[in-house]
Amino acid sequence: MDAKAIARQWAIEEKRVEEDTPSYVVSIYSEQRTTVLDLAQETGHTQVEIDHETVDTDTLRRYAQDYGISQASSSHIAPGDDRLWFYSVTPREDRAYFEQGVETYYSLHVHAVDNRDPQAHDYQQLAKLIGVRLETTPAFSQKDVSINAELNPGGLQHDHEF
Repeated sequence: MDAKAIARQWAIEEKRVEEDTPSYVVSIYSEQRTTVLDLAQETGHTQVEIDHETVDTDTLRRYAQDYGISQASSSHIAPGDDRLWFYSVTPREDRAYFEQGVETYYSLHVHAVDNRDPQAHDYQQLAKLIGVRLETTPAFSQKDVSINAELNPGGLQHDHEF
């Protein structure tokens, strides 16, 4: 961790003692794309912007805004799903974008919430916090599955080719 990240972490820890807000361990990655790379179906240049930094709620919200985070890797999350990330869908409009046609996209990964692995409900709260739509997938009981099988016989069979 660089000196600025360490200083931010100390400030966050001091603030956390005062406010008792959740802490998040996050990383932000960037990918730079160009039309030439897209036409050649090549992967763009990727780099780490923020690496496993512990942040508070306000900092997480600011990072999401600063990096244009607006989507989740899935539109739904179910209990038991334990990996999801958030990303930008529009490139950052900076000098490289206007002068060289370089499009930079970002992804936000949450590695821990209060020193534990994030769960589905954590991702739901994170999405709400940063203004990203994320629906909870309804949990189906065995009774629901049985009723569906009775009402739609053969509905789960895939005996045809596409």
